[in-house]
Amino acid sequence: MALIDRIFHDDADDARSMNNHAFSAALWYFAKGSITRADVVAAFDMTTDDEIQLDQISTHYAGLSAADKRAFHSDVEAAGILAEGEYITKAKYKTLLGLT
Repeated sequence: MALIDRIFHDDADDARSMNNHAFSAALWYFAKGSITRADVVAAFDMTTDDEIQLDQISTHYAGLSAADKRAFHSDVEAAGILAEGEYITKAKYKTLLGLT
């Protein structure tokens, strides 16, 4: 199970399901430099597969313009809300966050 599966709650009984708001907040502080990658990995008990996707998001963010970086947190939050409500597919969510 990768990070995206955890956000989409593919297994509702799985204790590894991830809260979108908490993940979004972690990305916000990670992007600002207030917490480290290691902090995010530890907080969410990330697996190697999770870390690969976290690094892809980080790389995507790094390549954004200053204006797009300012909007990125809102994009992550909005995409997560849509994902949790099953209003968008995993593929669309991945695209919005810069995942392959």
